[in-house]
Amino acid sequence: MLYLKVIAFFCVAWTASAAPPIAVNSTTRTARSVQIVFHYFIQQDATQVTWSNAQTGAVVSRQIIDFFTQTTAVGLVPNTRYNALFERVMGGVVIGTDNYTETVATAAGVVTGLKVDGTSTNEIQLSWDGYTTGDHSLMFYKIKINPINKDVLVPFNQNSTRVTGLQINTKYIFTILAKDSVQEGTVSYRVAGTTAAPGPTNITSQSTTTSLTITWGLDDTGSGRIFETFTIELTPMEGLVNMMASQKTAQITNLRPNQEYSVVVKAFYSDHSIASSTPIIASTIQIH
Repeated sequence: MLYLKVIAFFCVAWTASAAPPIAVNSTTRTARSVQIVFHYFIQQDATQVTWSNAQTGAVVSRQIIDFFTQTTAVGLVPNTRYNALFERVMGGVVIGTDNYTETVATAAGVVTGLKVDGTSTNEIQLSWDGYTTGDHSLMFYKIKINPINKDVLVPFNQNSTRVTGLQINTKYIFTILAKDSVQEGTVSYRVAGTTAAPGPTNITSQSTTTSLTITWGLDDTGSGRIFETFTIELTPMEGLVNMMASQKTAQITNLRPNQEYSVVVKAFYSDHSIASSTPIIASTIQIH
């Protein structure tokens, strides 16, 4: 009977020593820090936590935690994996058993170089510098678009995208961040882009032997730009007519008879942007 009791005692002791000293409740990550909240599984006076770079093994910090059940490492590299080694402390001595390691990555840092490369009436082309910091695997770039409060996900192997479905002549604000499977990185600085103003449309012409009367329309809806004036350009250049904002017709005189012209109407806006029409061909009438 005594023999069986001794065997039972050693079985319980072995099971206890094989258990990890702590269990992780939660982790909080930023680009430069990681915090782990945990609770104890087995009896110990304190816990020693050693933070190290998971790839190089370089020790970042070593902490003795004897009351609080959380540990924080700061001054870390963004988007990099770190190991937190938990060791049981009894009587001021680190016990060589019952260790536990938690590997966690910092969040991504700021994505740089975000810029507007081009615009059309309903699209804006964006590009940015590819994010290369750290050894943790990232999955997406996330572009935030305001004031429409829309997000666009771009695969991590791309560093440009075309944002579509926008309103004409409207200003948008863009930010970008890098994202892994669960965590978003630091938001970038803001970049503004304005969709192109609409160019004049429905251009028509009426001819005499020495003049052209040009009419057109303009859909200037949108809030990003304020329309100011028109110009009409002829090729070959024989006249340049500057029109007031309220006018959508112009007569160009003193032209040569029986001459073919390319006509382009341009709309000028208060931010110095210019929107051009599609050229049309118009001819003066031949003298009989």
